[in-house]
Amino acid sequence: PPPPRLPCLPCPASDGAAADGAAAAGAEGPLGDLDGDCALTAFDALVAEETVRGSRDRSTLCDPLRSLDYDLDGSEAPADAAYLLRAVVGAKRFVLNATLESGTLLSVRQFVLGNLTIANALRVSVVAVDAAGAAREDQTVVRLEVHLPGGLPPGTALAEAAPGLVNATVGSYDGQSDGDGDNPVYTLAHAGGGRHVLEVDLGEAGLPKDVAGTLGLAFAVETADALGGRTEGGPGDRYHPFYGLT
Repeated sequence: PPPPRLPCLPCPASDGAAADGAAAAGAEGPLGDLDGDCALTAFDALVAEETVRGSRDRSTLCDPLRSLDYDLDGSEAPADAAYLLRAVVGAKRFVLNATLESGTLLSVRQFVLGNLTIANALRVSVVAVDAAGAAREDQTVVRLEVHLPGGLPPGTALAEAAPGLVNATVGSYDGQSDGDGDNPVYTLAHAGGGRHVLEVDLGEAGLPKDVAGTLGLAFAVETADALGGRTEGGPGDRYHPFYGLT
């Protein structure tokens, strides 16, 4: 017979009440709490593993409608259970949303691209919190890479071709990517409540004429432990790319 449905217990208010993500935890329990015991534990990762592999019926979950796509790659897979296990020990964050201007770039359950035109400014906001909805901003870094369609003229530096792209008024410009060398890379600034923000003033010139088409935006979330360490158990353990960042 199938296992009984896991109960959803009423949970006390979380310590992350000041975070933008606290409402996603709150009385419904911590983010990732699949067994409904008001705590995120390794058992929740096991439940996620069994569910995505098909050995546990989804209807037995405390909240059967809750998405298990924790790494936000568009599918529910064993990698999500591994991601959840890393979240148990604080090595991963739950990304609740990412917005570009007024259009949604990424939501909790699915990818939604906003049909927007970039004029003279680029504004991006990402909310990344722990299971309780707490910000942990001293242990969380969000980075953004912008892919320029068409690239830059050969041998042209980004600061020369598009000086506005290096002018981060909120957050910081970190240089160009190691790949094709055209993509600017930024670090978002902490804005409180788990929200990380980047604003780039493109100026009157906007983007260079060679850049025409759709900008590709990708971000990554990196965490640190209580001592500031950023690796644990191998490279990339505390670093995770979202939405195509390499």
